[in-house]
Amino acid sequence: MHRSRTHRVARGLVKWVAVAVATVLLLVAAALGAVQTGWAKSYLRGLIVRQANQYLTATLEIGSLQGSLVRGIELADVRLSRDGEPIIAIDRVAVSYSIRELVDRGTTIARIRVERPRVVAARQPDGRWNLAALVRRDAQQEERRGPRRPIHIRSIEVVDGDVTLRDQLNLAFAVAPRRYASLNTSLAFDYEPVEWRLDFDNASWDGGGSDLTMNRLSGVIANGSAGLIFEKLVVETQRSAFTVDGRVMRGQAPTSLDLHVKAERFAFQEWAGQVGGLRNIAVESSFDVQLRGPLSRLATDLTLHSNAGSVVGAFVLDTTVPGSHGTGAVEVGRLDLARWLSRPDRPSDISGRVAFDLDGRLR
Repeated sequence: MHRSRTHRVARGLVKWVAVAVATVLLLVAAALGAVQTGWAKSYLRGLIVRQANQYLTATLEIGSLQGSLVRGIELADVRLSRDGEPIIAIDRVAVSYSIRELVDRGTTIARIRVERPRVVAARQPDGRWNLAALVRRDAQQEERRGPRRPIHIRSIEVVDGDVTLRDQLNLAFAVAPRRYASLNTSLAFDYEPVEWRLDFDNASWDGGGSDLTMNRLSGVIANGSAGLIFEKLVVETQRSAFTVDGRVMRGQAPTSLDLHVKAERFAFQEWAGQVGGLRNIAVESSFDVQLRGPLSRLATDLTLHSNAGSVVGAFVLDTTVPGSHGTGAVEVGRLDLARWLSRPDRPSDISGRVAFDLDGRLR
């Protein structure tokens, strides 16, 4: 009888556990069903806006929210502005995810598709870029700050974007293009406090008649304690194609480079808007170059062949002075200075070993 009573008690406990589990599942199902309603999505849209604006230095607006809250959502008419000045406007954003990956040891998002983004980037009075200052600062490592949680986005697609830089963005000894029309990209993004990594499958844009047009950009750009890193970064424009590997080290010390650039073809004048002093160099070339050291003492190993002769050798550049300064000795073959110096009245055909200490004074 004791065993029978124990058996009945066990069966009763199992029954009540089953009822409790079923009740919880029904409540979860009811909750999930409730958040699919139009009222719930409208409420969630407002909640997202209110919560996001606590962490943003600009004002976020979202026109509508659709989709499944369990698997992914779509936002339409997304706008981000500060003091009435538009910074970002997007027609549509589609986000795919799993609930577990959103909260499990960081934030992981499977896919983000951004359609027709319009971005205006500019420097603030304090010198910071408005895009970099959108999120309130949190974690910090030396001079780098960012959110405390890791963020991983496996796929980011940008369709028919348009980005304008109102101010010049300096990149070591070059400057970034200021117009990116018809911008289309496919990439992945990883952030571990406080380092980030962009892995481009492809990116392209139209710079119009006055800026650089990119046919293809692929490879890795990352930023962290080792500096700005390039891994097999492939760049293809209308007249140039080259690969960049290495890093740019920035911080309290002067900017220093450790880069390898290999170009199958390179048209100097095409890059005049990004690198000062190239506008009058009417040279088409291919080259392999190693750059190491600070910008004021940049050790350069170069092998170059062009329609204005060849140059092979090692020298030192100072790119911090106007027009740059170079010193060293190289082997040259059939060098035509008329093309290099934009002096058609001074053609040359120089071959041999040349030692030089030269101010470029390029304009």
